[in-house]
Amino acid sequence: MRQWLGQAVGLSVVISALLGCNQLPVSQGTPYTGNTYANTPATQPGASPAVVVDPQRCADEVDCQLKRLRTVVFLGDVARAGGPRLVRQGESMVTPAGGMVEGWPQLRIDFPTSLGGEFTIQADCPSTHCRFDAETLRRVYRSHLAGEPQRLKEVACKAPGATHKLVGRWYEERELDGKQVKQLLALNADGRFQLDYQVHDVSAVDVGQESGCWSQQGDQQVLETTEVSGRPVYYRDSYRLVEQRGDSLVLEKADGAHSTARRVHAGFALQEPDGPSVSF
Repeated sequence: MRQWLGQAVGLSVVISALLGCNQLPVSQGTPYTGNTYANTPATQPGASPAVVVDPQRCADEVDCQLKRLRTVVFLGDVARAGGPRLVRQGESMVTPAGGMVEGWPQLRIDFPTSLGGEFTIQADCPSTHCRFDAETLRRVYRSHLAGEPQRLKEVACKAPGATHKLVGRWYEERELDGKQVKQLLALNADGRFQLDYQVHDVSAVDVGQESGCWSQQGDQQVLETTEVSGRPVYYRDSYRLVEQRGDSLVLEKADGAHSTARRVHAGFALQEPDGPSVSF
C-alpha cells in the first residue's frame, strides 16, 4: 500500500510539473470533450480536410496540454520497464544526477515553448550497450504522443524467427557447490526468453524465474535479463556457442565453464519441489 501511495504521489508531482511550468495558455470558450471541441461547428461540404499534425508538434494549445499528459504516461512506461525516473528541469524532464539506471541511456525530454515548437527526446547511452537505443525510444515516445502507445516491454526484443535453430525449450541439470541445480530455458521465436530454475539444498529449494530478450550475435548467445521474479532489472550475459547438434546444446560461460542442455518438448516443466521452497 505504501508503495502504491508513493507511486500515486510521484505521478501527481510529475503531472503538476508538466502542466504548471510556463504552460501555453488555454483558449477560453472552446472546452475540450474527447477528441472534439464542444463549440466547433460541423465540417461543411467542400471544406478542406483537417491537416495531419506531426505527433511531436501541437495542433493548438489544448493539443499541447494533452501531449504533456501523454508524456506522463510514457514516463510511467519507462519506469515500469525498469528505467530511470525523470525530474523537471525548466521546460524539460531529465534523468537526475545520481539517477542513472544500469543498461539505460540518460534521457531528456524537451517541451515546446510555443505552438511552432516540438516535443523532443534525447537518449545518450553511457556504455557500449543499452537496453533501448535512441531510435527505439523516439519511436515509442512518438506513438504515445500520437495517442496510439506502444509499450517498451513489447518492443524490446527482436524476433529471430520460428526457424532459428535455438528456438525451443532447453533443460539442464548440474551440481554447484554441493547443490543440485535444475534450469529450464525457453527461447521463443519472438525474441523473448524465460528461465525457470531451482537450487536444491538439504533444507529447502530456492526457486526463481528470469525473463527478457535473447539473440545470437555471431557465435555468442546473448541473454538480456529485464525481470527477475517480477522485479524489473537489467543485466546482459553472453555465452559462446560451442556446439549445437540435434537435441544437445553446449555453451561456454565467461569463466570458461561449459553448460550442457538438452532440448525438451513444449509441455515440459520443472516439477514442483516436495519440500519447503524459497523464492529468489
